[in-house]
Parts: sequence; C-alpha cells; structure tokens
Amino acid sequence: MPRPRAGASRLRAAVETPTRRRPLRLPVALPGAAAPAVDREALDLPGRPSGHPGAVKLAGQLLSCTLLWCHRTVDSAGFSPMIVFSVRVCVAAAQRAAFLASVAALLEPTRVVPGCDCCRLYTDCEDPNAFTLLEEWATQEALDRHLTSSDFKTLVAAIELSALPPTVHVDSVVQRAGIEIIEAARRAQGLL
Repeated sequence: MPRPRAGASRLRAAVETPTRRRPLRLPVALPGAAAPAVDREALDLPGRPSGHPGAVKLAGQLLSCTLLWCHRTVDSAGFSPMIVFSVRVCVAAAQRAAFLASVAALLEPTRVVPGCDCCRLYTDCEDPNAFTLLEEWATQEALDRHLTSSDFKTLVAAIELSALPPTVHVDSVVQRAGIEIIEAARRAQGLL
C-alpha cells in the first residue's frame, strides 16, 4: 500500500465531503425568532443507545442552533443580506491534484479576510473530480473586494482547469432557517 504524502492529510482536512445536499424550500418565515434552548437533560447520554430519543432531540437542537441563526447588520437603507458565492468545477482526473493544491492553499487565507463568514471546498460523493467552493460573505462590498484580490486571481486560474464550464452562483440570503422548519412542516401535516 503506498504511503500518503506528508501534505495529504492536511489537504484531506481542508476538503469536506458531504452527502448529497439539496436545498429545502418551505414557505415559512420566522422574523425575529429566538434561538432555541438546548435541553440540558438530553446532554446526559452515556449508556444510552445511539438511537435514543434524547440523542435525536439533542442533535436536532444543536443543528438548529448552528444552522439557523444568521444575524445580519441593518444599515440606514435597510437589511443587509448575507451573500453566498459558489462555484462548481469538474476537473479531469489528471488535473485533480493540481486543482486541490491550488484551491486548498486559498481556503484559510480567504477565511480570515474581513467580511468572510465561511469558506469551504466540497467534493461530490458521486464524482470525485467535481468540486464546489462555497463562500459566505457579510456584505456585497466584502465579496466585491474579494473578487478583485490576488487570491481570487489564483482561484480563477484553478477554475480554468475545469473540464466543463464552471457553474457560478451569487445568492443574497435574507433569512436562514434550520431544522425547526422541517418539524413545523411535518407537524402541520400531522406527521409528528
């Protein structure tokens, strides 16, 4: 069995491999909703089986606490939405290592740029040569500064390794909700 290169583990740590992500679109608005409290009783899980209802409840509460709340600043003109920049690239198998080396080197420097809330690189579980770079920015101005930076020029060069035309999206997110939306929809249908 070949021995992994010294930088390979660092590279694997920089790349997250999620399951297939599909957006959940439900017509529910929760303006001004408060973050849910974590059930402290459910935290005492030693000795309980992994499928215990307390474990499931806690997992749901933690997910809603971490996925739900996206507070944005309000300026004199109104609400400032979060900006999500994503690019999907499919590289040839021969270009995979070069692409990963280029983009992985940009992740941490991008994460510390003022206004960057998130910067992640995902690989597709169905196509190991397909990648999605996802960045979340506090304001459009912060993203605009990033798009004119030297780091972004390096990203553009990496994107040019794509075997297919890349898919680029810039989305404005006014509100983000989490797992409680699923619970509300299922409860409304009598499924809970």
